[in-house]
Amino acid sequence: MLRRPPTVIQLTTEDVLEYDDSRSRARAEAASAAAAAAAAEAAEAVAASSTSASVAETVAASSLLSSSTGNGTGVDQNDGISEDARRQQERKHRIGLK
Repeated sequence: MLRRPPTVIQLTTEDVLEYDDSRSRARAEAASAAAAAAAAEAAEAVAASSTSASVAETVAASSLLSSSTGNGTGVDQNDGISEDARRQQERKHRIGLK
């Protein structure tokens, strides 16, 4: 078989510095994108808070209706388990633990 000489890779200090600079730029861009997303989410939350008062009133009214129709213990009369236990069972089922 024919042999060829091994491939020689030469890295200079400038190459390493250029790579480090590109990595730091990528991290900075990712951080600024995350900050922009967080700022947009905060602005959305502020906008939603103006309507959340009416939503909170609706939720409170519906929870008041549901508690007045039940026995007041948070236990569904049909199943005999609490809502929290039902949520935990559903979560376990979704992730395949049950």
